[in-house]
Amino acid sequence: MSDRSRRKLGMFFGLLMGLSYGLVSVYINVLALPGIPLYQENPGRLGIVALFALGGIMMGLVTAWTTDAIPGVIASALLTTILHTMVTIQAALAVPGNVMGLVTILLLTFLPRAVLLLPVSGLLRWVLYDWETQLTSVNFSIPRLVFTVALLWLLALAGGALSLYPRTARIALQKTHIAIQQGMRSGSTADLPAAIQSVEGFRQGARGAYSLMLSDNPDLLPIPRPMAAYDIQEYAVFVLYENGYHFGCVYTPPGLQPYCGNY
Repeated sequence: MSDRSRRKLGMFFGLLMGLSYGLVSVYINVLALPGIPLYQENPGRLGIVALFALGGIMMGLVTAWTTDAIPGVIASALLTTILHTMVTIQAALAVPGNVMGLVTILLLTFLPRAVLLLPVSGLLRWVLYDWETQLTSVNFSIPRLVFTVALLWLLALAGGALSLYPRTARIALQKTHIAIQQGMRSGSTADLPAAIQSVEGFRQGARGAYSLMLSDNPDLLPIPRPMAAYDIQEYAVFVLYENGYHFGCVYTPPGLQPYCGNY
């Protein structure tokens, strides 16, 4: 197989992986939380999927670029880590006060994340090698070719499925949505749900469409809440109305009672 053919094949396999990963990671929470208006940063869900597909093409091309497998695998892992870091930072720009801390974490974990991606790039290169070997053989095995591609596809799907919010986070989003709907139907301040009554300007500002943004850093919201155990993961839900009005709620397991307020 020529270098040109190997690189085209690498781009195709990369597209398959990137598109599959992007579709699952972007839409899995939408399917798991039907009716919940989840926030999606620019350029929107289809735009994010397109970026993942483009990143997959670049990953496949870099992996297949050199005749020697090792440089391509290493360069591919580094490039994929850079692209993922950029997408993560872009998503974090919408969360108040979250960017600098996240950037610091991403920089400190850059090399470890690149090392974790080496097996993925290595598997892609192995599939390319296997296809090259099979296609240059008189007795090549079609089931073997299908199996190796299916392996890449399933790996991408499994990676995308890791984007599913934890159960407690999904409950927090559902409770926030229910409280907002009840509050928007209320006829007076006294009729507001208990959690919403502490939110200033709700009856005046909570008008029209809104979206819910999840964060695993509740300290971003200046809202008093019960003390949580050291190993307990708390969540914050930011409520963003299209008219500019916003507030947030904090949830602390195991009770997961909403503590809402302005920010």
